[in-house]
Amino acid sequence: MWMKYAAVVSLGGLVAHTGFFLLSLCWLGTAGLGLAAILRREIPVHREWLVRCYALTFAAVTLRIWLPVLTVASGSFDEAYRTVSWLSWVPNLMVAEWWIQKRCSIGPVFQQDP
Repeated sequence: MWMKYAAVVSLGGLVAHTGFFLLSLCWLGTAGLGLAAILRREIPVHREWLVRCYALTFAAVTLRIWLPVLTVASGSFDEAYRTVSWLSWVPNLMVAEWWIQKRCSIGPVFQQDP
């Protein structure tokens, strides 16, 4: 639950608090919808939700990549931290959604295992 903690004690003020809080809500939502889908035995839907959930989970890695780069580029840790509170997860989710939609246009995202 590092995301909930980050939302409460982040250093970037309201911008960072909001970014990390929405990340937490999105992560819980995608995990919950993935769980609900698997309980209904809707495996392709479950897998789509977990692709989104993985993209949000990967925000921890993305943050660690972007934060030093942006700190050096901007010269300000605070500015970089406020930016990375959104940049660490929104692009990840956009790429995941693009991938899911692209796969849907050429057929099912995932085939159900026999």
